[in-house]
Amino acid sequence: LTYCELHRSGSIFKGASWNYSGTTSLYHAYWKALSPSGVNLACQQGLRPVLGGRNKDKLNQQAKARHLDYRVFDLSDLTQTKDAIREFAAVIHCAGPFIDTYQQMAAACLETKTHYLDITGEIAVIEALSALDTKAKTAGILLLPGAGFDVVPTDCLAQYLKSRLPDANSLTLAISSLSS
Repeated sequence: LTYCELHRSGSIFKGASWNYSGTTSLYHAYWKALSPSGVNLACQQGLRPVLGGRNKDKLNQQAKARHLDYRVFDLSDLTQTKDAIREFAAVIHCAGPFIDTYQQMAAACLETKTHYLDITGEIAVIEALSALDTKAKTAGILLLPGAGFDVVPTDCLAQYLKSRLPDANSLTLAISSLSS
């Protein structure tokens, strides 16, 4: 797994970078979009993601290829997790299934006063994190699940477009709202 963080000075920490979601969905431009080449896009936007997770070899490989920093920690160890995210303003949590991982990361974020975003589409997780609203307000942080417009719809759209445009080699998705 890898988690994504934002340094208190303004850089990003990306969690669950070597799993499917993490590899293909690093947020860029302050979580504006998900992209199959998200880590590269983040770097092109001037952001310096810091990758994190438990698998040192895979983190090292991904970070080295992009000249990025990383943190190795076990999400099941609250002390390790807090130490790994303490210097960041926000974590973009990408380690699913989220029903198995959100509690640990949210607890660490609440204790370190680190904003939490994730890309879950799991209703139970969204509801559970919503129930922590008072604790988040007390800590002065945001707990924002589902910030990724869920992975499945965007992946389905990307696969459909690839089938219709087989020669295409990149895709940038932009999401807009009808309301202001």
